[in-house]
Amino acid sequence: IVSPSDRQDAVNDKTLMWLSLGVLMVVEVYPAERAVMVHRPNTPAVTLTGEDILDCGDVLPGFSLPLSEIFEV
Repeated sequence: IVSPSDRQDAVNDKTLMWLSLGVLMVVEVYPAERAVMVHRPNTPAVTLTGEDILDCGDVLPGFSLPLSEIFEV
């Protein structure tokens, strides 16, 4: 979860480090923007918002979650 006090360059550095160490997926959650950014090795990041579904099935078989459930108030 990325907080307003987190510096974006520090978040990016951590994400790149985790991916370089073999992590298969990094999910950054931005509560204020009600958005999720999904990073995978050797592919462009994908930003999810609104009614999108976070699909982690390739890393956690069978796991998917609508963003509306993440940001439910």
